[in-house]
Amino acid sequence: ESLSKTPLRSAHGLVWDEARRCLWALGFDELRRYELKDWETDKPSLELKATHKLPSDDGHDLRAVPNSTDLLVTTDLAVYLFDRDKAAFRPHPLLSESAHIKSVDIHPATGRMVVSEWSTVIRLRSPDGQIQVKPNRPYKARWLVEADGAAIGYALAGPCALPHPDVTPHCGELKRFYLLKGWQGAGLGGRVFAAVMAWLQAPGPRDLWIGVWSQNLGAQRFYARHGFAKAGEYDFAVGDTLDREFILRRPPQG
Repeated sequence: ESLSKTPLRSAHGLVWDEARRCLWALGFDELRRYELKDWETDKPSLELKATHKLPSDDGHDLRAVPNSTDLLVTTDLAVYLFDRDKAAFRPHPLLSESAHIKSVDIHPATGRMVVSEWSTVIRLRSPDGQIQVKPNRPYKARWLVEADGAAIGYALAGPCALPHPDVTPHCGELKRFYLLKGWQGAGLGGRVFAAVMAWLQAPGPRDLWIGVWSQNLGAQRFYARHGFAKAGEYDFAVGDTLDREFILRRPPQG
């Protein structure tokens, strides 16, 4: 049973800060600080105290640096340190230009770092080293669509995280699917979509899910042609507003 709920776009990490009695939460483009409110009552809640814009989008991992006032924040493009007392970001001295970092762990005694990337190699820093792991199917996949060297589309798929009671760990989700307007309607979107669906179904037949904005009628018609039907609704945080999202579902095929 949930004690408290609050919307946060692409929520990806939580750190409880005992010294400051607050909760840090990482989203797609922001780091938030919450404090507990009425926690000793039968109606506890989280009260938003501060929001800090990330230096780059797609926040992924949030960790407390041992014996420090810093939080370690990874995004799709870089790694940063956030000073909790000064409320300021700065580039990580060793990893500031490292992209596609999944997580960074720091040993509390030696300070040695374990850097996990979107690859089969785990890097070690201070001192340097590496660990080779066996290749395995990634739990998420991204597609970048290019034309003449320029990005014109993007897709992301992985385990389903939509708020629906029928979602299980076995379900797959098309999480993001974008194509520049000038490239829509010519069949390219259908080919990219087919590639994503094939990847999602590679482990075997399973329920597939999509979240779509309630006002995006064109996307809803597109997904309906591919067997998706509305299964629910929820509110999706976009900045300071809440968009009504439709949850679409397609049963196992094949």
